[in-house]
Amino acid sequence: MMRTGVSVALWLVAAVLLSGCGDKTATARRSVDAARGADVASRPELPLPVVPDTLTTPESRAEYLVNHFWDGLDFGNTSLSLDTAFMEQNFANYISLFPIVGPDVISGAAETLAERAGADAQAQSLLVYIAEKYLYDPNSPMRDERAFVWFAEGAMKAPALAGAARERLELLCEAARKNAVGTLAADFAFTAEDGSGSLHRFCSGGKRTVLIFYDPGCETCLQAKKQLESDPVMTQLLGSGRLRVLAVYPDGDRELWRESLSSFPAGWTPALEQGVIDSEDLYELPAMPAIYLLDSEARVILKDPTPDALLRYLAANPI
Repeated sequence: MMRTGVSVALWLVAAVLLSGCGDKTATARRSVDAARGADVASRPELPLPVVPDTLTTPESRAEYLVNHFWDGLDFGNTSLSLDTAFMEQNFANYISLFPIVGPDVISGAAETLAERAGADAQAQSLLVYIAEKYLYDPNSPMRDERAFVWFAEGAMKAPALAGAARERLELLCEAARKNAVGTLAADFAFTAEDGSGSLHRFCSGGKRTVLIFYDPGCETCLQAKKQLESDPVMTQLLGSGRLRVLAVYPDGDRELWRESLSSFPAGWTPALEQGVIDSEDLYELPAMPAIYLLDSEARVILKDPTPDALLRYLAANPI
């Protein structure tokens, strides 16, 4: 289950923005519950903490909610803490508040939550699984690697989180930090039809670069390529010289790479990388295609967005 909908978008936002206390929050939630109808009974959710009247800014109210969101759950009550649907829905509600608060709040709240979940080892394991699924899994609509790192760093401070669960979080954090948004993308050399080059040299010159790691035999890669090359905004940006596309085959099979060259549209630069990316572990490439949007200094603007997410960003930020 990976559902986000009206219960998250409306009642949590209402609770954060309304400056009054319990009565207004309860009224806001009742109106949303009415719109949700039978969904309320079929998917139980934790009661929303009543925010003190003294907290009037959206940030302070969101911080209070994040810190007290799980107060209504006894993790020793395994009929709830081991109910996957219940825990997933409430975790989705919980992390919908993350964009309003800072990393220190998220990390501190995660540590407290991990300690409380430690009352039952299975409940704690389920919580860690859900955090990975919602914040780290590429298929999650709520994916946010930075929030995942903040959450995981807080959770790993809790003494109760140990063993394989802790080791897995450490590995996932390491992967999430690699080529993260705002950092300089790892440089590598490549071969193109017109000679050799490197990523950082390719990105220079005041243009943004769409970096795509692909496999010539990957059907998903072909579908993504068709979607990108047919998009009018991307075509216009390429034609005006404000955007470049570097499509990199990282597995080093020169013959297979040459066979794929004719399939690329004008304005794209297909390139062959000789295996250094893999041997030096420069990028996480769990699935193809892997897409990055880089600025003219090769700093990461977007990390592994879907083609849809990339195109939405380019349409909203054409310059």
